[in-house]
Amino acid sequence: MKQRKRSKVTDLFLLELILAILFFAIASAVCVRIFVKAHSLSEEAQISTWAVTECAGFAEIICASDDPGEALSVIRDEYPEYADGSIYYDKDFRSCKKSDAVYYIKLEVSRNSNGMLVGDIVACGENSDSYYELHPQHYIGKAEADSNTAADRQGGEE
Repeated sequence: MKQRKRSKVTDLFLLELILAILFFAIASAVCVRIFVKAHSLSEEAQISTWAVTECAGFAEIICASDDPGEALSVIRDEYPEYADGSIYYDKDFRSCKKSDAVYYIKLEVSRNSNGMLVGDIVACGENSDSYYELHPQHYIGKAEADSNTAADRQGGEE
């Protein structure tokens, strides 16, 4: 009779232990899922921060320039890898050659007939996903814009 009572207590203890292990397994699975989501959000935020920072820097260069050639000259001085209207970056957001690129920024600068220096800046990923777009404009004067040739208006085609 004592043997039977002892086995019931042992069975209850084992059942309680199994339920506790099951509860902690479920809780740990939820925690792992939360950490994976946090990691992916952190990576997305890092990419967005890079895109905004770089695009804002190029916008400042455009707004500080008086013509497309000057803006592109400053960009070429800072980024010797600038080619085809794009600047390429590796996975650590350092400028690199096109063959090693994971991200890139497409940059176009032109002058319109209203005397505005206009930029189109788009930060993209390897699948051409657009992370950020910026379209700065800088008024340089209508008289200056009218005096320039059509070749000056196509600043990206030098």
